[in-house]
Amino acid sequence: MVRPVARLRPFTDPSMDRHLRRVIPHVVRRQAIRRKTRHCHSRFYARCAHWSFHADAPTSAFRWARERWVLSGGACLLVLLTMLGIPAWASIIHHHDSVQPVTRETLALQLPPAPKESARPVVATWKTVEVQPGQTLSEIFQGQGLSATDLARVMASGKDTGALKALHPGDQVAFLTDAKGRLQGFRYSPDAATQVTLSAQADGGMQAQVVALPTERRMHFAHGEVEGSLFAAGEKAGLSETMVLKLADVFKY
Repeated sequence: MVRPVARLRPFTDPSMDRHLRRVIPHVVRRQAIRRKTRHCHSRFYARCAHWSFHADAPTSAFRWARERWVLSGGACLLVLLTMLGIPAWASIIHHHDSVQPVTRETLALQLPPAPKESARPVVATWKTVEVQPGQTLSEIFQGQGLSATDLARVMASGKDTGALKALHPGDQVAFLTDAKGRLQGFRYSPDAATQVTLSAQADGGMQAQVVALPTERRMHFAHGEVEGSLFAAGEKAGLSETMVLKLADVFKY
């Protein structure tokens, strides 16, 4: 069964004087209207009380007793916090003002002396020079920036220096000089099986060292017929002049 819902109508009390309505405060008048409406529509309020959060709220007159206690407690709490906070802030500010300024001082750090780099020994290298056609030993020494005194020291060593007086194009000699260009060594080969190395000494002389070069012996055979001249026949057979002279000495030709 569906019950009809009552419709709310604005409440007007005809017995209430207009002058009296103007005198009564607005809040009191609103409370009076609320009580009158609840009384007239009690069945509706009983059925729909859950629609409002304040359906069962007391309608007693407004009192300031509880609010005074709340305000008094808040004021006391504020005063207490102020009394506790101000000394703390004062001590912090005083401590900040009493801190002395920081001064910086630079101190020299004593470090051990850096190790000196040892001078690297200069590795001397040999420079090989090939004899050119028409070039003499003196010209070769001058081309290497050496003086006639250096040439005289080499020739005074007395070790197979005769071969140096008869250099041929294509022969090779080697020089060893220091960083200042001074002669420290000289090397040459008087023949195909020997190598002579001259080393400079403290007294200005040169010390010779003879080294035997590895050689390979090969045998060659040549034949020919002497028709008129031994030299012509030897040249035709591919013999050198030295070999032809040795043959002439053998045959007494």
